[in-house]
Amino acid sequence: MNTLENAVLMLPAMWLYAGFIGDRGAAIGGGIWLVARIWYALAYLDSPAKRGPAFGIAMAVFAGLWLGAAWGVARVVLH
Repeated sequence: MNTLENAVLMLPAMWLYAGFIGDRGAAIGGGIWLVARIWYALAYLDSPAKRGPAFGIAMAVFAGLWLGAAWGVARVVLH
């Protein structure tokens, strides 16, 4: 359920990044995020204490896509 909740914010980040920066970067980021979320879920089942690295990677990708999307939107607005 947690991944579904995160996907609601992740998908717009990917779409905006793809539209304003590039689709290849959005696809790579989305793929890394998906692998990290699967890793997170598996680690959580084994031992919740082990989910930290997967969470960190997923959040880093999430932040990177949103920052890139914001930069792309700002670049268009300011021109």
